[in-house]
Amino acid sequence: NDAGRLAEEGRAEGRCTMKRRIMVIFLLCVLTIGVTATYLLPQKRTEDDQTVHTLRVALWDYGTVSYDRRMIEQFTQEYPNIQVEVVSCSPEYYDSSLESMLDSGDRLDVIFVNQLPQLAKLIARDIALPLDDYAERDVIDLDVYPDTDVLRDPNTGALMGLPYRQDKFVLYYNKDLFEQSGCTIPENGMTWEEFADLAQTLTERLQKMQENRWGATLILEPKHILYYMSQHAFDWSQDDFQNLAAGLQLWLDMQDSGGIADIVGNQMRLDSQRMFETGRYAMFIQGSWYMNFLHMDAQSGQLDFSWGVIERPVWSEEQPNENDAWITPLIIHRNTTEPEAAWTFLKFVCGKQGAEILTDEWILPAYQDADIRAQLRQNMQAEGIDADIFLEGLSDSRPLPTQQELALSEQIYELYRRVLLGLDTVPEGVEKMEQTRQNWKNAG
Repeated sequence: NDAGRLAEEGRAEGRCTMKRRIMVIFLLCVLTIGVTATYLLPQKRTEDDQTVHTLRVALWDYGTVSYDRRMIEQFTQEYPNIQVEVVSCSPEYYDSSLESMLDSGDRLDVIFVNQLPQLAKLIARDIALPLDDYAERDVIDLDVYPDTDVLRDPNTGALMGLPYRQDKFVLYYNKDLFEQSGCTIPENGMTWEEFADLAQTLTERLQKMQENRWGATLILEPKHILYYMSQHAFDWSQDDFQNLAAGLQLWLDMQDSGGIADIVGNQMRLDSQRMFETGRYAMFIQGSWYMNFLHMDAQSGQLDFSWGVIERPVWSEEQPNENDAWITPLIIHRNTTEPEAAWTFLKFVCGKQGAEILTDEWILPAYQDADIRAQLRQNMQAEGIDADIFLEGLSDSRPLPTQQELALSEQIYELYRRVLLGLDTVPEGVEKMEQTRQNWKNAG
């Protein structure tokens, strides 16, 4: 009996030992999975810890505009453990400066992207960090943005950035000059032909009272002019370049007739967008971001005239313009050593807190929930501006251009500039554009 009892106790002890071994193995597996997940999934740390993190952020115009400075100042106040080093470049040379920094291996953690063509280049260079895991982890509502599909990698479908701003082109006008000239304030639906006639009339009347005043002006930026002179976004692969001829000829005719100032002279100006603020021009076509300059300079007393804004002119009263949103996204550099701090920065700048700052600064945020849209309407209506011009009628952005389309577009912009500068005639320019595309297709 004792022998049987001892044998049974031995077997029971063996079973307990086996159970303990199984439990240890199970716990080790759980621990291994947890550790693996810690390294594979983005972890939310920098918002809660006290470690000081430093971000290098690339953008443009930091010394000129107020909203980016205010954005970063407020961010660092809210997250004192995250310091921001700004790398700012001139807007005219931002694309090339950014490429040089990336080529030289300069550390950049967050990049403000200058429109979708630049995003396409950065994705092609494998610079951007995919954000889907971060957005899913923190339950980011992408529906508050105008379009995020256009920010996805065409090959993988991964979300490569968050929208910061959205813009469109509009026509600004100087109310005081219209009143002095006796001309009627323009309205939405004005055609390009009516615009040209009005500019001519304004110039003639204004110059009788004072020299060097004009009915309209433009900035010689081909990628802007080509866009706002077109009814819809141009398809580089198939649209007829002859469709650009009427817009080119209109500006040249306006210059020849004296309706606008010399285009070559405008090319040499250093004050760029702020030409309109001199008070010498009655009409000016520019992006919605220009409202920030006008509003802030009026608030500070630097602007001494009243202004208004309407939709850009149309080619046909029956066919209104298509206005795709010009999206300015932010990305995180794939090789950043501070991914969580960078993601915290993106969530702030591209989220509701950032949108509130942009709205207060008269910049259209990409983030637009009901509260933000209501505040935008209130701001604009208080200044007599039709908010629907900016908030309604925007179509989705075109897909990211391919690298071949980017190369072609840069060549077309240069040919477009040559025509405006009088180096080629309109027929010569159009023919060269068609030949350039044919060469592009033949090359393959």
